[in-house]
Amino acid sequence: MSLDLTALAAWFAASLVVLIAMQRWMTGSLQRLLARLLMSPRRALMAYAFLLLPGVALHELSHWLAARLLGVRATSVSLLPRLTRDGNLRLGYVQTEAVDPVRASLIGAAPLLAGTAVLWLLGPRVLSWDVLGRAAVQGRGGELLDGLQAVTQVPVWGLWLYLAVVVSNTMLPSRADRAAWGWVALAAILTGGSLLLFGWGDAAANLAQAPVRAILTYLAAAFTLTAVLDMLLGLPLWMLEVAVRRRR
Repeated sequence: MSLDLTALAAWFAASLVVLIAMQRWMTGSLQRLLARLLMSPRRALMAYAFLLLPGVALHELSHWLAARLLGVRATSVSLLPRLTRDGNLRLGYVQTEAVDPVRASLIGAAPLLAGTAVLWLLGPRVLSWDVLGRAAVQGRGGELLDGLQAVTQVPVWGLWLYLAVVVSNTMLPSRADRAAWGWVALAAILTGGSLLLFGWGDAAANLAQAPVRAILTYLAAAFTLTAVLDMLLGLPLWMLEVAVRRRR
């Protein structure tokens, strides 16, 4: 049974919130673990950046490719990690010439689209984790074990799982990537208000319903599976970090 648009929007919003929380928890545990093992915050940050390098490369490449397709010149590209003046770690960047908000928003959203596509390929098609995701969402322990077993039976499953983890933890747009989204949202609100004012609201809503439903379903499913993956991998990382902390 398909969900209505309101339910899909609620699923999308909830899955995004949970995904962000799971990512922060898992990456925080990983960073603390590396800091304790390497005995240096700087070395730990560099090791963290090295581990996430495939995801960072996909993130920045998607920015660059989107800019090229939209006719925007990239002025600077880097995949090298760098500590900023405020102590944060900058994993990579693509700087482009100043453009209109629509193209800037599309370039900023490119990593989310590319990352979701890669996860969709790695998930159900390679790692067979669709069973795992359904079992975790519905709370069925028996099927959860079956899903874990299915994942571990895939050849070189550790490599595919590693790629899925790093892509999922680098695909969300940064604050700089979202800089122009407010203008696009404002334009969309004004356009929608104009359509309602002229009596074209129902026709526009019916026309947009199918693509909006497809996009929300696609992103919500990918976010849910990624959040489940982060939860399953974050727990052993957290336990290992606690064990190392107690030994020191």
